[in-house]
Amino acid sequence: MTITCANRVRIGSADIDPVTIDEAARFIADRAEAGRGGYVMTHNLEHLWLREHDPDFDRRSREADLVVADGMPLVLASRIQRTPLPERVGGIDLFERLIEEAAERGLPVYLVGGVGSVAGRAAALLQQRHPDLIIAGAHTPPDDLSGSDDLIAAEVDQVSAARPALVFVGLPSRLQANMAQQFRHTLPSAWVQGVGVSFSFITGDVARAPVWIQRLGLEWLHRVAQQPALSRRYFIRCVPLGIRLVLASIRSRFTRSGAPGSPQKPDAQ
Repeated sequence: MTITCANRVRIGSADIDPVTIDEAARFIADRAEAGRGGYVMTHNLEHLWLREHDPDFDRRSREADLVVADGMPLVLASRIQRTPLPERVGGIDLFERLIEEAAERGLPVYLVGGVGSVAGRAAALLQQRHPDLIIAGAHTPPDDLSGSDDLIAAEVDQVSAARPALVFVGLPSRLQANMAQQFRHTLPSAWVQGVGVSFSFITGDVARAPVWIQRLGLEWLHRVAQQPALSRRYFIRCVPLGIRLVLASIRSRFTRSGAPGSPQKPDAQ
């Protein structure tokens, strides 16, 4: 399978690769197996907000080798503007699919991030589920990591020394992007995925929304109910951005359909 930037779909400020979760997992695993590293971004509304307000995060996002839609608002917007993405590729879902691929192919993985002992506990649970999984390492960085370039570099060096083929970083989005960029230099043969709170989903410390809520695109409400501290992120940043995104897609649809010589039903990407 070939994925090229030319096939990307523009959603808001982001260009998204129109792939299914299985296609994304195979693409990453194939290249990791061949020693050709990269960085996958699982874009959601929070990421799009950061791209609008943080030039450094936007630059690092543009450098990602694979960009997928982790959020039903992005998928909905793509369908409204008649450039439909095939499906949502959730960060936790891609993480678990890549763990399956790693176990089957003998690709060593490293889990870094989370809080307390969650990275180690998640690694132990994943090893129980997949006995053939090779854990190259798992640990949680110090709390003050984001305030020190030296500490970030030390974390990157520690992970790189273990020579994993897949690295999963469970930290805030800006830190994930920062570390992924550094891994390009210290560990060019590995693929890196930022997984946010996924380690806590694995351990059960944070409960994931039921499937029917996920399909409605309301998983964020379930998160807010469990973690009220996230209210500002979702209600001040993400909800208004989601509305703007849908409205922009509606305008794009009618602009495209009304342009001279443009087809009424553009081909899907």
